[in-house]
Amino acid sequence: MATMSSQPQKTEASPKSAAVRPGLSAPWIAAYAGVGLLVLIISLRITAANAATDLADAGALVRWGLPITEVVHNFAMATTMGALIFAMGIIPRYAADAAGTRHGTRSAHNTAEKEYKPFADVLNLAAASAVLWTLAALAVLILSYADISGRPIGSGAEYASELISYVTTLDAGKEKGMTVVVAAVVATACFGVRSLMGLFFIFMISLVGIADMALSGHSSGGQDHMGAVNSLGLHLLGVSIWCGGLIALAFISRGISGKDAGTGTVVEERRGEHTAASRRVPMAQAVLRRYSLLALIGFILVLLSGITNAGGAHVVVAGLRHRLRQDCAPKTRADPDSGNYWRGASPQAHSRARRR
Repeated sequence: MATMSSQPQKTEASPKSAAVRPGLSAPWIAAYAGVGLLVLIISLRITAANAATDLADAGALVRWGLPITEVVHNFAMATTMGALIFAMGIIPRYAADAAGTRHGTRSAHNTAEKEYKPFADVLNLAAASAVLWTLAALAVLILSYADISGRPIGSGAEYASELISYVTTLDAGKEKGMTVVVAAVVATACFGVRSLMGLFFIFMISLVGIADMALSGHSSGGQDHMGAVNSLGLHLLGVSIWCGGLIALAFISRGISGKDAGTGTVVEERRGEHTAASRRVPMAQAVLRRYSLLALIGFILVLLSGITNAGGAHVVVAGLRHRLRQDCAPKTRADPDSGNYWRGASPQAHSRARRR
């Protein structure tokens, strides 16, 4: 009589299922930027926002190149900031921290230990996106001057000197030139800095790029200049934290979800309730919990600053409407038969005009 074994049967995974790796692959990550550019091109074709003008047209290269390079610029800037945030406080720097094998504090004799691979990957992402940010900022600078001047790129013998004058004398050129310098400094530092304090200083330098965009944004021309600049700056910061962090998360998703990804600690609900060892969870779970808080902060910044900007825009529109009514009132009183009289007058005024 055959005896039944109490040991559970082990089933071997098929080679096909074992080869499947969690996380997103590189083509899916590159598709983010591709979808953004595709949506931009379709919207430009539908709205004809970049259509040729009869007066001071810089050419098709400028009309198409400027909005495309601005999208690449914003995408690269947000990716750089998100990757730096991940390197600063979401991903552990050393492999021993992810493996949970560290005992005691780090001293001078063990500073050359092995780095955690997702940490190195996210820094490589920051460096690559910062280089792209620098090139895109330089392209935006050149194309924006061509668009403002209404001249094709490189036209005329004095084009270079006029471009330099645009960067050194006009506020719009100074702000875009500062963005190029900031992106170049961040890109250079990302290749050599590894310490957390150094990464923090790099991130603070990158915030200057947001300040430049806020100062030159459309909201900065409102009645409350400083309020509009601050709200737009917080809006851009929230987008960079939220979307840039999401791109960084997708980029390292395979590295933090594999079998050798290690573990990470999560925050306890009550202080002293659990030990650090009992709070260790898979690295993907720990990273997602940390990023969730970061994404929530970014979402709140985007929401509140968007409401503030919308309220400011409503006030500006109402003020302009009131000013137009005041400017048109003397003219309509002098000429009641004009079209402006009929558009701006009340129903009682219409009836009085008919009786006359």
